[in-house]
Amino acid sequence: MTGSNSGKTAPSGTANSMSADAVGAAIQAGSITGNVNVVVHQRSDERSRVPWQVPAPPDGFVDRGEQLTELADWLRVTGSGPARITVISGQPGVGKSTLARHLAAQLAERYPGGQLYVDYGALRTDDGAAIGDALADCLRSLGVRTEEIPSRLGARANMFRTRTATEPVLVVLDDVDQPAQVRPLVPNSVGSAVLATSNARLSELALDGAQLVTLPPMNEAQGIALLRTICGSERVHNEPDAAVRLVRLCGGLPVAIQVAGARLVARQRLSITGLVDELADEDQRLDVLSVRGVRLVSSIFNNAYHALPPEAAELYGRLGVVPGHTIPVDAVVAASGHDRAETLRLLDLLVDANLIDDTEAGFRFHDLVRLHAREKAVNRGAEVVDAVVCAVSRYYLSMAAFADRAIMGARTRIGDHEDLLRGLQDPFEGEGSAGPALEWMAAERSNLLAVVQATSDRGWHDLSWQLAEAMVPLFLNRRYLDDWLETTDLGVAAAERAANPAAEARLRSLVSRAYLDLDFPDRAWEHLNKALSLAEESGNAVLVASVWEFIGRARAHSGDHFGAIEAYREAERRNRDAQEPRGAALAQFFMGREMHAVGDKDGAMRVLTTARDQLRAMGDLRMAGRGSISLGELLTDQEQYSRAQTELEAAVRAFSESKASHYQAQAEDALASLLEKIGDPAAAKEHVERAIRLRAQSTT
Repeated sequence: MTGSNSGKTAPSGTANSMSADAVGAAIQAGSITGNVNVVVHQRSDERSRVPWQVPAPPDGFVDRGEQLTELADWLRVTGSGPARITVISGQPGVGKSTLARHLAAQLAERYPGGQLYVDYGALRTDDGAAIGDALADCLRSLGVRTEEIPSRLGARANMFRTRTATEPVLVVLDDVDQPAQVRPLVPNSVGSAVLATSNARLSELALDGAQLVTLPPMNEAQGIALLRTICGSERVHNEPDAAVRLVRLCGGLPVAIQVAGARLVARQRLSITGLVDELADEDQRLDVLSVRGVRLVSSIFNNAYHALPPEAAELYGRLGVVPGHTIPVDAVVAASGHDRAETLRLLDLLVDANLIDDTEAGFRFHDLVRLHAREKAVNRGAEVVDAVVCAVSRYYLSMAAFADRAIMGARTRIGDHEDLLRGLQDPFEGEGSAGPALEWMAAERSNLLAVVQATSDRGWHDLSWQLAEAMVPLFLNRRYLDDWLETTDLGVAAAERAANPAAEARLRSLVSRAYLDLDFPDRAWEHLNKALSLAEESGNAVLVASVWEFIGRARAHSGDHFGAIEAYREAERRNRDAQEPRGAALAQFFMGREMHAVGDKDGAMRVLTTARDQLRAMGDLRMAGRGSISLGELLTDQEQYSRAQTELEAAVRAFSESKASHYQAQAEDALASLLEKIGDPAAAKEHVERAIRLRAQSTT
């Protein structure tokens, strides 16, 4: 290069030149008194080197709907501000990396400074060197020679910020497990972005202004679309129902759907229905989700599992064998073997790792994650599994017993609740506790049934029948008839194996109500005849009287009103002999209804009023409310409409407060009939519609 020297000619033999490549400013002087010529040389490869490292998204990407839109919109507004951080978290195998790669491809033109990619899963080491290695790799990609990269982490981070200060850069960080892996890799240029994927929620990054997005499993339509891209539209079209079932068995988890699709591609003779049949067995499902003998889905879950501290990993396995699909926090404590504070700490680790979800109904595993967790518990030994199931079963039994007491008050029970509940805190104590207790039972219904099944499977007969008996208040007040029958079948079998005739008689007599509601009188009588024999064998006089009451109700159902009255009188007599006033009042109540049915209105009024008042005085507000319904119907029949309306409106209020929807529906129907009689069809219609809604809620 030749430079000007104020019009003077350079000394002979003097020239400005570069014999080799140089980077930065080069100072050249013709003489020490001459002008200084500044020459900047930039390597041509450095000018042209723009990193483009993010792997291309796989073919057949399935749009993830609102999550994709939300992320893209967030990243598109980075142009005028500092770098934005986005964290895509979710359970292993949910498609976080695929979504990040798709976003990187979709928004490529927004980052002229290039795209950097770090897979922390590949860099992760026990000595914590991953962050430094990630910075070094990125600096090399930005043109820094290895020998120029500082040894200290802080210096590397400073150099990274300097090198990314000019043009917008997108940094994609895959498989991050701690916030410290993100912060040093935030570019310095306006309009840049960091897109991190993680099994953990990384909620601490919210302090850095990060957008935190949790990616859920695919919905049914998305799962079908993914399956179609793998094994072809024709196969899915030919077996649409099986395809839906397959997606459901995979829990909408993309990695599981992909593995299932790969099996279908590899085995062309295997139908989707055939694969669904293999997946239906929970014990084999994770084995079926394999390719060439490799349990791919399990291996992905294993990565997250092995990253947990030992105590959290143990809790993960324990929760995998808890019966039911949602786990309330108190059941988690029962299963954990730790105190409440430590359990909550460990539980937070599992939630942050996206291995379990914290929902309104309780903590919940994805179905496949639950199977993986169960395997881990089983690997620890049968003693661990049994200890967890036993602890959780006892928790549910105590809660159901407390709820039974709050809903039903004093009543005939075979289980010794006084001994069971001694020293425990009652969660339903106080006035107005019946409603919350019934709501708890309804919310935990499927879990309670699962616990009854689990105790039955293990031959824990006493636990099983006690749970079945404690659940009866739910079925009496809300007619979940299928669950009632299933629970009773398990409880009766357990009581029989435990050689407890009283428990078996109690459960058989109670379930006769369900069979009568379903209009299966033969099955009801089968249970009642057996119950009477067992009750007499047990020597429990109050139980025998109770069975006679149920016999009366079966006779009334068949239209044998006089036979029913005879049975109720027998029940009343036996209760009085056994000094059981509540049982006697119940028999009177049912007797009064049958007296009304045979036309003895005056006798019915006397008996029903006495029974209702006695039950109210005993604190049995449920049966007192039923007494008000029967009195309202009788008063309506006697054209005493004002008194009838007072009784029926009181019953509606009482059952509404106690959440006893089955009996509230009966009161609403009776009130509607009254309103029709007094010429108010519009009001009557409202009560009929309310009764319909209540029955739908009670039987769903």
